[in-house]
Amino acid sequence: MAHPKIKNTITVTDQYGQQLNLSKRQILEIDELTYKQLKDYAWSIDPDYDEKIERWRYYKAIYRKLNVKQRSQFREIKQKLKSNYEKQDFEKRRFEIKKKEYASLKLSDNELVELQEILQKSQWETSDKSGYKVEDYTVNHRRKIYLKIAHEKLKTFLNQEQLKEFYKVDQLNEDWILKGQIELIVNMNESLNLTNEQAELIYNYRENKTSKDSSGEILSEFEEWELEKSFKKSILSEQQFKKYIEWQEHNEKLRISYFDDENNGKIQKIKEIESYLDYLIKQHLPVLCNWRKTIEKEIPNNIKLELEILRNTYQNDLKKNLSEHLKAHKRHKRDYVPKGEILIKLEFKQRALIPGVYCLNKKQKTLINNLSKKLIKLIDNKQIELKDLYIKKHNFYIDNYEEHGGTYGGSLTVIRNNEPNTNIELINTLLLHPQPSKNIEFSDSI
Repeated sequence: MAHPKIKNTITVTDQYGQQLNLSKRQILEIDELTYKQLKDYAWSIDPDYDEKIERWRYYKAIYRKLNVKQRSQFREIKQKLKSNYEKQDFEKRRFEIKKKEYASLKLSDNELVELQEILQKSQWETSDKSGYKVEDYTVNHRRKIYLKIAHEKLKTFLNQEQLKEFYKVDQLNEDWILKGQIELIVNMNESLNLTNEQAELIYNYRENKTSKDSSGEILSEFEEWELEKSFKKSILSEQQFKKYIEWQEHNEKLRISYFDDENNGKIQKIKEIESYLDYLIKQHLPVLCNWRKTIEKEIPNNIKLELEILRNTYQNDLKKNLSEHLKAHKRHKRDYVPKGEILIKLEFKQRALIPGVYCLNKKQKTLINNLSKKLIKLIDNKQIELKDLYIKKHNFYIDNYEEHGGTYGGSLTVIRNNEPNTNIELINTLLLHPQPSKNIEFSDSI
């Protein structure tokens, strides 16, 4: 990887550099194009940004960097890759496998598609209903739930003969999966010399184990370890359990050692947010609050009183939310990632400095309904009047991200919101206190 700002990505020069015999200069120039394309994809606030168009422009720019021979080779390579992908047609192959699997049901192609959709929905619903604490691991409770849900959906879709055949096929599949899992568990725990019965209990445990506590909160790794130890002790002999504990303690120490890397990895992010907060306080907030003061005279006293109540509610909710995040961090990381706690507090400081609600509650909606049209229009003009301010903030955020080690690449999905919720914008603007010191004071209290 030539470009220092691209990580975890196979670029055009990585993939085709040797085949196209690219020169060092071409590699540098194409990597720069890739960097700009990835950066624009991640950060563009252009309402007309179109990923497909930008990708087309990106490849067009790459072609300009190639000579005639290289362009011809590149087209051939791309065409060959496209052809090979089309030949594979994974969905078609998967459908043919299912067709063979459920041949005894004598379904049409459309009916088979519908059957697959029903089974998929049954799996989703099973996941939603599973996760409770199970004491008896001689039974696969998850499968019992799945069969019950599937039966309710299938009894009106299949006739009695087809339903009978379905359960026969389904049981054959389950027996095959169970047999394979038992063999896998026995082989992976060779030193324990497990019996097939013990391996089946372990399989059922993995299938049915809860991931949440009685209040619905996600269990930590530490809690899951203790639950597994308790289960293993109930099914293993004394000698087997002794060997298991030695192996498990080694794995736990190894996992805990990774927390050091996680902790150190947060140092740069902490510096990044501290730098961004400093920018907001010194450069952004004064201008924003100054603009906020200009609309203060248009806010009636009764609305100001309601606003103060809503502002206090927002601040109390934020502190409560922070407390929950810190509690969850302590539960899942214990004292192994102290920098994580600092990072959480900094992120909440940022939200405390400049209000940012994501959805409106009943009182906020009522307040909006009581605002004058003139005041709403003034607030709506904020994005236009403060356009340069927001562009500067956006550009600083990107530069600050890169300065503190931010890179591009890997798996990234950007959800663009080109039509922001006007009512949320109204509330966020009104919740901001006209005096910068008041906003800073609350942020410092976090």
